[in-house]
Order: sequence, then structure tokens, then C-alpha cells
Amino acid sequence: MDQRPLIVVPDTHAHLREVEAVLNYCERQGLLSTHRLVFLGDYLDRGPDSRGLIDLCIDYQKKGHIFLMGNHEYVLLKVLDATFVNSWVMRWYLRYEENLLASYGVDKPIDNVFSSYSLSIIIDELREAMPSSHLDFLRSLPYYYETEDLICVHAGLKMTSWRKQKKELNGDNFSKDQIGPDQIFSRELALAKKHGAKKLVVSGHISGPRPTISHDKKHLCLHCGIDYGGPLVIWISDQNKYLQLKR
Repeated sequence: MDQRPLIVVPDTHAHLREVEAVLNYCERQGLLSTHRLVFLGDYLDRGPDSRGLIDLCIDYQKKGHIFLMGNHEYVLLKVLDATFVNSWVMRWYLRYEENLLASYGVDKPIDNVFSSYSLSIIIDELREAMPSSHLDFLRSLPYYYETEDLICVHAGLKMTSWRKQKKELNGDNFSKDQIGPDQIFSRELALAKKHGAKKLVVSGHISGPRPTISHDKKHLCLHCGIDYGGPLVIWISDQNKYLQLKR
């Protein structure tokens, strides 16, 4: 297991310039030679450059840094794998897609009036516009990253044992009434003060004005709403220190 301390980066939502600024800072401080980056997911939508950010993520993944699955990546994969317009496609278009199509050069329907037919055309165009390396990257994303001391995951963990949750996640074994894994979708887990693991859980998903940690110091939530004008805050594990990018 790689024993380097971590630099954990929460939701980035297509804000390429802000991510580049943080990485440049870490490079200048010599942190990237001694630490491993762990991005907590949600690289897509809302911000201006989903495509550019994915290119950057691929470059850093090749250097050995870690990129996890967020709910936005999970939903987009369901859409790209769809053979017809279904509930996943409608959910994505109405609740998730924001600037992603534009970043890949795909136009929305005029006046945003759409039908199953127009959505199927949009999805086909997105498949053609998206480089195969981007699709490979999205499909490569694990649900969690674990060290001896902590677990990084997009939203949070349930109260059941971590061993059981890990087995479910590794096998993509979720109940039929779930949209997807609660550990990347659930607002309740992102806000939960307790969980079933005996390690620190570091997550994002739910934004707040500042990073929050539970009273027993077992759940650290980092996301500060970069997609709504907030800062990009990262956490350096061995220093237990936050770095906030001023916009």
C-alpha cells in the first residue's frame, strides 16, 4: 500500500482554473512529490469546463494519483450506456446536466424544449464528442480509497460495518430501491455524525460555508460549494491542515 500522506480534494464541478491553481500551489510547495492526491468525485457539470478538467484528471491519474466516483459521474455513465431514453436520461438532463454538453460542443434543443427523440440525438452526439479516454477514465473510478487510518468516499458511510459496505461496493451489489450506492448519493450520509467504520471518513457531496468534522472526529466533510461560488478547500492529511483557494 502506498504510505504517502494525502491531499484530499472535494467536489470540483468543472472548475478547471481553480483546480489548476491548487495544484500549482502544491507543486511550488513540493507537496506533489511527497503526497498523493485523492479527488472525491463530481468533476462534471455546473462549472465551465468539464472536458478540460477531465483531461487534467487523466494526466494526474497516470501519475499515480487517486480519483473517486461521484454521483455526477455515476449518473452520466448510466446515460452513456443507455440504449434508449429512460429514467436515467431524464434524471440526468433535468437535474444534473449543466454546461457539460457545451464543454463537449453539443447543443441543447432550441429554447430547451425537448422530447425523447431530441434527447436521444443529444446523447448520441455526446457519445461521439467524448474522447474514448474520457469514458475509460469515468469507468475506472472506484467508490472509495482506504488507508490504515482513513477512508475517502464521495458522500459518507452507513452505520453497518465497513466490511459489509466494502463488499457491497466492490461487487456493485446494491438494493433494487437504490438509485445507486448510498455512499455517493446520500445527503444523510454526508451529514451523518456517525458511521460503521473505525477510521476517519473524509467526504464531500454536501456543501457548507466551511469544512466540518463530527464531534468524535470520525467524519470530515470538505465541500464548500465551489459550484455555488464558494472556495475550493483541500485537506492535507499529515498536517491536518486546510488550504482554501481565494477566488
